[in-house]
Amino acid sequence: MSEETTETTTETTTEAPDVEALKADVEKWKALSRKNEEKAKANAKDVKAFEDWKASQLSETERAIEEAKAAVRAEVAAEYGAKLARTAFLSAADGRLKDAKAVLSRIDVTQFLDADGEPDTKAIGEFLDGIAPAQQEPEQQTPNEGLFQGARGDQGSALPLNGDPLLQKVMGIVGGR
Repeated sequence: MSEETTETTTETTTEAPDVEALKADVEKWKALSRKNEEKAKANAKDVKAFEDWKASQLSETERAIEEAKAAVRAEVAAEYGAKLARTAFLSAADGRLKDAKAVLSRIDVTQFLDADGEPDTKAIGEFLDGIAPAQQEPEQQTPNEGLFQGARGDQGSALPLNGDPLLQKVMGIVGGR
């Protein structure tokens, strides 16, 4: 009795994704993104309205306390913002200015702060570009370029391949070729 075995091959066909389905999917996600943006804007308006209402309900003492807190926040932001701007300036000027500290001593670093009291790196970069343009980086070499790889271009020797007289003499004595 002979046993017959039948092999079944399963072919997996990979179909190219339907372009129209992909476009529809992109539009769906864009619509969801717009919906989330609108919801976030509405929430921000609601928060602002709530903060305004909350401020209107405060007593004189509470209002004075909140104003004092806001003044302290602004003072701390101004003090530490200037320190952050100074550090960001020194970091950005590294390698571009010989004596960045001398330049820094003659400018008002608070001009490099944004509305939140954070350093404005774009403004710092534009200022530095005006006084000391960024140096262009040298052309990158490939990892093996120049590492005992022989002569390149016109700087090579005038001898053709295997044209070394000493090598030919040695090969003649040894009996190679």
